[in-house]
Amino acid sequence: MPISTPPDLAGNYNGDHTHFVHVFKFLFEPAITAAGFQALPPMTEGSDVIHAEVVRKLETSDLVLCDMSTLNANVFFELGIRTALDLPACLVKDRHLVNVPFDTTLLNHHTYDPTLAPWTLQNEVDRLTEHIKKSHSVGADRNALWKYFGLTTRSRLGDATTVDGKIDLVIDLLRQASRIETATSENTEIESAPPKLRFGSDGDAMTAFLAAAEKLGVTHGNTDLSSESTGPRSARIDVHAGGTRPMFLAIYDAARQHGIDVQIRVAGSPAALRR
Repeated sequence: MPISTPPDLAGNYNGDHTHFVHVFKFLFEPAITAAGFQALPPMTEGSDVIHAEVVRKLETSDLVLCDMSTLNANVFFELGIRTALDLPACLVKDRHLVNVPFDTTLLNHHTYDPTLAPWTLQNEVDRLTEHIKKSHSVGADRNALWKYFGLTTRSRLGDATTVDGKIDLVIDLLRQASRIETATSENTEIESAPPKLRFGSDGDAMTAFLAAAEKLGVTHGNTDLSSESTGPRSARIDVHAGGTRPMFLAIYDAARQHGIDVQIRVAGSPAALRR
């Protein structure tokens, strides 16, 4: 749900910049509790940023209530995560939002009164409670968008190809950067990570990589660089002066893309390589 009120829409909510905090406290939480669930607030104090803990709750919660009011980008990002996991969601909006995004028009959604007027609030809580119960009973353990489109492949945040895989990739890149930063001796050899992507013939890949490496040297302000093939799938880059970490990382990336095992030899101890 939105956390703060967008400035351009503040007039809809009597200038209340904390309007949606009140919506959660006086409407959503009582209705969620009455429906038999425990309400997990989507925000941290004074922050509109999507945190890792929020994303984890999108996977582990029995039901996610999604307030589309104000068409908040974070809300739809989180709804996308929940949909990718093929888990049930309960969609709501306030009456100020007339047209919902086209994909969500396929789903049943609930419209609530955002005034939170005390003489209508209990009725609003009761109506929302019934919508939550129905969303849970109809959705069971599936996401309505998935059922509508007949999708079959689900994602899980624990997959090696998703969050954990990306963390591993970041760690690998940091290790590479550390090896480059500590290379200070003359003719230090720096080995690249094992190649993960190969395409085309060996000759084509090598030619393309050597050209790319020399071009990257020029791009990063280093013309004193030479490259040569040392085998069908291996190459050596000699940097005589002026090497920089961004240049080395770019060369390693090009080597991985072309499936080349590359060694970089650095002459001297350029200041850029010192810790």
